[in-house]
Amino acid sequence: MLRKLKNAIAFDADEGVARGKRARTTVFSISEELVCPISQELMVDPVFTSDGVTYERKEIETWFQQNDTSPATNLRLDSKTLISNISAKNTIAKLLASGELEQKVCEDWEERKRDLERAVDLIRAQKLFDQGIIHRAAKLGHPEAQGVMAWRCYFGKSGHAKDDVKTVYWAQKAAAGGDADGQYRLGNAYLCALGGLEKNYSFSVKWFSKAAEQGCVSSMNNLGIIYECGGNGITRNLETAVSWFRKTAEEEGDSVGQYYLGMCYYEGKGVAVNQATARLWYQKSADQYDEEDSALVSYCASSQRELGRMIMKGEGGVQDPEEATSLWKKAAAQGDKKAKGYLERLKTFNFDD
Repeated sequence: MLRKLKNAIAFDADEGVARGKRARTTVFSISEELVCPISQELMVDPVFTSDGVTYERKEIETWFQQNDTSPATNLRLDSKTLISNISAKNTIAKLLASGELEQKVCEDWEERKRDLERAVDLIRAQKLFDQGIIHRAAKLGHPEAQGVMAWRCYFGKSGHAKDDVKTVYWAQKAAAGGDADGQYRLGNAYLCALGGLEKNYSFSVKWFSKAAEQGCVSSMNNLGIIYECGGNGITRNLETAVSWFRKTAEEEGDSVGQYYLGMCYYEGKGVAVNQATARLWYQKSADQYDEEDSALVSYCASSQRELGRMIMKGEGGVQDPEEATSLWKKAAAQGDKKAKGYLERLKTFNFDD
């Protein structure tokens, strides 16, 4: 009796193995029909074409960009219309839920599904962004919209309260998506320890550098300032600082970079002292004053003040007290405190500090 029971158990076990093999064979044969002929992967978004074959939508769309034939038959197609294969999609869902597929196959499919969903969200986000619906576009993952949100939260604009924590939140998302404004904002957050971040010049340099590669002038100038000052994990390097200021001053015609380059030539930081060249760059920066551009006002005022100081003393060119006084008045009117002090001490002609 015991022998018969053992034989029965052995038979059941063998039959179970056989059933498992048959099930896996069936799954394999089904999955072959649900594999895209182009990518050879289990499909996420299967579609019919006019050749009667089902493909992964992304793969066949890419094929149609350069071909008007069927990938399966190589025959010319009368139409490139794509129709969702709902039946195949449902079968794939059941197949994944069955537990019969290898884990790696399931993981790869899930990752491609997430990629597809992100792509769809970005298409929707771009439409919203184009319509000026920035917040919703940002929520859907649009990097440029996220950069705009970081700017709005930093300054408290467009109906959003000034909030450093939200600035960092949106800047991190925008930066990760490759948006230059987001990278600049994140670099600035590490530079100034905003929104709960600790001051970290190395991280600032990382994000400013990424933004600078995309032409962000403010990031270039901030890199110059960091290397001019040094500290907090960054070795002071005046030559590197000058190279950034020169790039923005000469290549970009930026007033801020022109001011700092003038300062470097005047003080001999990273370059030999050259008062004439310092005066030239201060002049270029001062000439760009635009009361409508608040971001430039303080630097233009600083350039007017320093240029006036040089002209008052005859450094790097002719001496002209009247012109110097005029420049200080302009700088003082823009709120420059040093220029106001110079005007108050005008009679002493003591402008050495």
